[in-house]
Amino acid sequence: MKQTIFIALGIFFLTIANVLACSCIYLPDAESKMNNANIVFTGKVVNLDKSGENFRAQFQVYEYWRMEEGSLSGDKLTVTSVENTGANCGFNFVEGNEYLIYGYKSEDRISTSSCSGNLALSEATDEIEQLNALTNPTTPEQEIPVQEVPEEKPTNETQNIFQKFFSWIKRLFK
Repeated sequence: MKQTIFIALGIFFLTIANVLACSCIYLPDAESKMNNANIVFTGKVVNLDKSGENFRAQFQVYEYWRMEEGSLSGDKLTVTSVENTGANCGFNFVEGNEYLIYGYKSEDRISTSSCSGNLALSEATDEIEQLNALTNPTTPEQEIPVQEVPEEKPTNETQNIFQKFFSWIKRLFK
C-alpha cells in the first residue's frame, strides 16, 4: 500500500515538474524573431534594478533594426523581464553585459523573455548579419525617423505570440 502511494506521488510530482517548465515556440532565424518583435536592438546593460523576480534593465543602445515610436530616449531604453527560473520564460540580465534583444510592447513597457531569441552580443555575429541583410541598422545618433508600429487594436491575427501567451496567462489567473 505504501509503495503504491509513493509511486502515485512520484508520478504526480513528475507531472507537475513538466507542467511548470518554460515552453517556447521555435523561431528558426533572425527574420522570424524580428517579425515577432516590436523592438530589435543591440546594447549594453548600464543599470539593473532587480526586485524579487523582476528585472528592469536600462540599456545604452548601440544599433537598432526595429524601434517603436517614443521608445528610445536619447540612446537609452528600459526593458523588463522576469527572472528565468526554468519554470517561467524570463531572461536574466547582467549589468555590464552586451546583448542583442528582441523586445515586445506589453501594456506601457518593453518586455522580453528567453523565448524572444535574445543573445549575448559576443554570440550574435551571424544573427546580426542576418538582420543587416533584412534592413539597415540605425544608431541613436542618426537623424533617421523611428519605425512606427501601427496603432490598430491587435486582433488574434496581428498579436504576436508573446502577447497572446501573456494575455492567456492573465486570463488564466483572473
